[in-house]
Amino acid sequence: MQVVRKSRKVVNNMQTLRAMARSGHIVLHSDTGKKLGGCRSASYYIQGGECSKFTFRGKQFLIEYFDGCFCPYVVTLVQK
Repeated sequence: MQVVRKSRKVVNNMQTLRAMARSGHIVLHSDTGKKLGGCRSASYYIQGGECSKFTFRGKQFLIEYFDGCFCPYVVTLVQK
């Protein structure tokens, strides 16, 4: 029997995040998609969401907090 492992991947596509916000699944933070404090990469955290697990465009997404972060992120499960 083969065990399928799933890992979490942070959603960093701004078009997808904006579409989720328009559909009411999440609330974007004012800093989402912006480069902060001279960082090379943009921030992709959100303000919050209506529930911790939702389906969008046929995929399952989770709203999760990571250690040391005050704002949650939208993550999707991907198979390894």
